[in-house]
Amino acid sequence: MSVIPWPYRLLALTALGVALVGFGWIKGATSSAESWTVVVKAVN
Repeated sequence: MSVIPWPYRLLALTALGVALVGFGWIKGATSSAESWTVVVKAVN
């Protein structure tokens, strides 16, 4: 028998998935902003 009931396990996996997507989104936005800054400085 499982110690953690399945609804809580499902909620935890969903929260982990959302956290991973959010982390990737933030890292991608930061990388994109840095790349854009390099391009803008090169043009000027």
